[in-house]
Amino acid sequence: GRVVSFAGGSRRLQAQSVQSKVTEQLATSMEKRGRYQIFVVPRTGSAPSGSVKGSVKIVSYGTTRLLPFAAGSTPLRVADVVVSSKSRLVPAPFGPMDLVE
Repeated sequence: GRVVSFAGGSRRLQAQSVQSKVTEQLATSMEKRGRYQIFVVPRTGSAPSGSVKGSVKIVSYGTTRLLPFAAGSTPLRVADVVVSSKSRLVPAPFGPMDLVE
């Protein structure tokens, strides 16, 4: 799979509230087809109890998935995402002769 990381300096990422201890937002545009894995990696010292709880929201083509997680001190895989496309032929509403004037 491909790795898209905020820490890795990807140009297709947008991040908000990265310094907050309450919320963090990260958005990416995955235009390449393939398999992606979404991990939550807690920051050192981010939660006194040793666990971080939250949810990952995935939005694609009008479909939304909300995936809750509870992560400890090690990275947690939250989801596997497969980006694919399907081609289909759609008949044109006019014939080839309609283009000629």
